Amino acid sequence: MHAATKVLAAALLLGHLAGCGSSLTDGADASTDGAASTDAVLDVAETFVAPVDTGVDTGPPAPYPAFRPVLPQVANRGGPVIAAPRIVPVFFSTGDAGTYPFESDLRAFLAAYMASPEWIAQVGEYGVGAGTVAAPVHTTGVGLSSTTVDTARLHAWTQTQLRNGAFGTSTPSDIVVLFLDGARQGAAGAGASLCHGIGGYHESVTDESNQPVALAVIPDCNDNLEVITHALSHELVEAVSDALPGRSPAYNQPGTADAPDGAWAIAYDGGELGDMCEQRSDAAYFATSLGHTIQRTWSNMAAVAMTDPCVPVPAGAVYFNSVPTLGEVIQILGADGVHTVGARGITIATGTTAEVPVRLFSSAPTNGTWQILAHEVIRNGQDPALRFSWDHSSGRNGDTLTLTIGVHIDIPEGRPFVLRSTLGHVTTTWVGAVVSP
Repeated sequence: MHAATKVLAAALLLGHLAGCGSSLTDGADASTDGAASTDAVLDVAETFVAPVDTGVDTGPPAPYPAFRPVLPQVANRGGPVIAAPRIVPVFFSTGDAGTYPFESDLRAFLAAYMASPEWIAQVGEYGVGAGTVAAPVHTTGVGLSSTTVDTARLHAWTQTQLRNGAFGTSTPSDIVVLFLDGARQGAAGAGASLCHGIGGYHESVTDESNQPVALAVIPDCNDNLEVITHALSHELVEAVSDALPGRSPAYNQPGTADAPDGAWAIAYDGGELGDMCEQRSDAAYFATSLGHTIQRTWSNMAAVAMTDPCVPVPAGAVYFNSVPTLGEVIQILGADGVHTVGARGITIATGTTAEVPVRLFSSAPTNGTWQILAHEVIRNGQDPALRFSWDHSSGRNGDTLTLTIGVHIDIPEGRPFVLRSTLGHVTTTWVGAVVSP
């Protein structure tokens, strides 16, 4: 959905800055991979405060999980999903070579991914099945700049190609995927651009019959193939489950009428299926059956079952997290900077503090305790408002820690905060919110 600049698991594991989920405004609709929204979230800042490193007496082993928290559900807001997608790959090329460098690999990846168990695990519960891949389209992008392409210009160019039949006869199940060559980057507004804070995005344009067609834009940022397949999988999952994100959102959380999990989409810089998992350190998943890396995405079914909500799940992985006990549903300013959304949170008067119990759980025994950090999410140049301190720095399934939150400036608009739990190379997160009366 709508997002601000962030680092994907691909960035952590593959050395590339990318993300997903912002809104672009060109008269259509869009959801970007790691961009700052032109009308909403900017400058996400993290003010980490390390807890006191004293440890916890865990006592006897607890049942697993020690309790069952309520994980968010990404709700269908009424828009369409693409049940039987047909991918239309469009490969850009310039220069003497005249070919897109990863074309054969990406065509093979798309054909395998659309029929794979991993794909069905990610999208099946949302009413989407196996997909097909159309014959590739090749273009030199005549009429487009060979350097930075304004997003509105790229969208207009794409609509012209559709209406001229350059991509064949379109169908309502099509997802046109533009694989930009390394010479082209796309400006996304608000100072962000493809390869500079955005690893790709999806949206919709209109075809020759003035019907909307899903579109994904994937740049070649001079990275390896795995970075591209990671971003591509993210955008395809979101394109089928939220085909028209601005015109008629589907699985695109949260809206003003959704359950009180609005802080999650703000903190994650987007509320689509890919956004909800991409900030995890283990978001990158190497699918051995595909021979390539894809991004894990959100599963409502897994969340309800209290298994790891980001699928596919690596073999032997244990899901763990830390959950603040927040008894209120408060209203905070949403990502659009205009409307409010409901969020599970706490009201704290300016100049005072409050203690929040934080309960820890895991789906099975872990190989040690995990460390927990708290930070607030700061948007649009806001001043830091929260201070965090802990009674303990770490724990495991069944433990309860105490987080003290202080508010030092007025925040009537509310402020999300995130708890990050880290064990080894895996980091999970939980989101809450604070408002001052």
